[in-house]
Order: sequence, then structure tokens, then C-alpha cells
Amino acid sequence: MGRRRALQVAAAGMGLGLVGTAQGSRATRKSNAVDVMLNWNANSTQAGYFVAKRKGFYDEQGVTVTEFVPGQGGTFAAKQVGLGRQGFGLSDAASVLTARSKGLPVRSYGTSQQRSDGVVYTVEKVFGRKLEKPKQLQGKTLAAPKDSPMTTLTKAVLKRAGVLDSVNFLGVAPEQQTPMLLSGNADAAIAIFDSPTALRRKGYDASAIRLADYMPTVGRTVISRPKFAERNPKTVRGFLRATAKGWAWAANNPKRAMDVMVDAKPSLAQSRKMGVFKIKYTTNNLVTGDNGRWGWQRPKSWNTVSKALFRTGVVPKTDVRAAWTNDYLDTEYEYIESYEGQVESGR
Repeated sequence: MGRRRALQVAAAGMGLGLVGTAQGSRATRKSNAVDVMLNWNANSTQAGYFVAKRKGFYDEQGVTVTEFVPGQGGTFAAKQVGLGRQGFGLSDAASVLTARSKGLPVRSYGTSQQRSDGVVYTVEKVFGRKLEKPKQLQGKTLAAPKDSPMTTLTKAVLKRAGVLDSVNFLGVAPEQQTPMLLSGNADAAIAIFDSPTALRRKGYDASAIRLADYMPTVGRTVISRPKFAERNPKTVRGFLRATAKGWAWAANNPKRAMDVMVDAKPSLAQSRKMGVFKIKYTTNNLVTGDNGRWGWQRPKSWNTVSKALFRTGVVPKTDVRAAWTNDYLDTEYEYIESYEGQVESGR
């Protein structure tokens, strides 16, 4: 045994572990027990995953989800999974392609949101009028979350509209978009769909454009390392089956799904009404695609994102087909193949 390996074994024996080494091996070797890196802190847009764990759907598939680990965005999740620190993660196409361009072995195995949930929004007292199309952002300043795939997609949308070079992106910390907008430091802001809704409920004349309307893309994805998937195909397939069932249950029971989220994170009780709205919006507008399947990934969407990232200088040309696969989606499983048929009662 070499000196480095001896030190690793000794550290593990003392309960210390070696970050990146111990975690990396756990996320690569054969295992049905996995951690899941969230794209952000626990919130109701992730309800399907928490429901699947709480209702025992993962256990039914022989998969043990040991922990949902809070994240710092899709880019961060792709990096952590690529480094082997978690078995699964919640990310997005732009983040996966960016991570792969940096040599990180990460791949998407199912799309839990077929469209981006990002928006560019503003209020009339700041913008002076209703925001209805990307070209109106010419010469404006946008409060943009740093290292966010939504910011990347916004740049791609503005590139298509021919106004990207005139727009100033004001990098802000997470959840500071609205304060920067209302203070007048930004003309508009980039966030997810609930931000303009929250402003309207407070009496502001808020308007927004949805990124998905201008950039057919891939929303939230389930990611892992290719080696982990190859060594644990039953775990990957089982995780996807259980997650699909969890989302169907959440779609049919949004208020009860919110109860699950509050149990997981009690502070969410303070915004329960908004949480239920987010579950309904997610399940009705983002989860299913045009073929009625859960998780199915479309080549056109991935190619669109890849080309947009290349044209805006975010990533070089890459083998986009290697970044995703439908091979682990069990299309004979009712909650995947006929997902929309399972949630009609909740519509």
C-alpha cells in the first residue's frame, strides 16, 4: 500500500474522510444509495423529488436517496456531480454543456422541466412601460444572477434579437434581483417565473418575457457521471421512474405536495400560497413536453442550446450528443411513457 493510500485509509478509519476522494468514490462505485445535489435550496419547484422520497417511491425502485444537498445553481450542481461528490444532481442544459467544455464528465439522463423557467421582468415605475419583447431591452441594465444558466440564456435571446451588445449585465448575488430593480439600479432583472407574480401580489405593475418563448431549450435535468450510470444502470433507471411518479403525485395533489415541502423545510410555511402556485405552474407548464412523456429529451432542444452558447462565446463547439441520453428512461413505465395521462385529474 502506497503512502497516499495509507493516509486515506487512516483518515477514513478516524472518521475524517478526504473531501473529493471519499465522496468521489462513493458517487462512482456500484451503489443504490445516493445523495442528490439540488440546483438550489429546497423549494417547491423541486416538489416531485421530495414527494418521491417521502412517499417511498424511490424505495419501491430499490433506490435509497440518503440526502438532498442544497445547491448554488445549476452550474454548481454540474460541477459537484462532475467531480463525483454526489450521485445525482439537478442542473440544466447550459450548465451541463459548460461543465463538459471544462472537462468534467457529467451527462443528463432525464429532463424534469422541458422548458426554461427563467424570465426577464420589470415594473412600470422603473421601465416606463410594459415589457413585451426582447428588443425593448436595448441599452438597458439587467440585474443578472452571477454564474446562472438563466443569464446565459438571456444573452442568447438578446443575441438573436440583435441587442446583446447594448445591454449591461449587473451581476448580483442570489435573490437580489428584485431589490436592485425596485431601487432603480437596474431597468429589469432575470429570475424564475414567480418573481413578477410576487410583485403583482404586492401591487406593482409587473411585466415579463419568458425565455422559453424565444429560446426552445432544456429546463431542469437529472444529471450524473457516465461511469456511475454504466456501473449502476438499475439505480439510474429506478431513480428516474420514481421521480416521474413523484411529479405525477405532486401534479395531482399540489397542496399536499406543499405539505411535504414544508415538512422538509419548515421555513417554506411562511410562503405557502406562493409555494402551491409554483408547484401548479411547474407541473402545468414546465414538466411535460410535446410527446406526453416525462423526462424525454429532444435533440432539437439540446442542439439549440449548444449553438446559442457557442454564438455567445460561452462554450466552444462540442459533441452535444454526448451530453445527454434517453437510454435510461423506461418508456414502458406508465409514469414516464404516459405521464400526461397520469396527471389529467390534477389539471
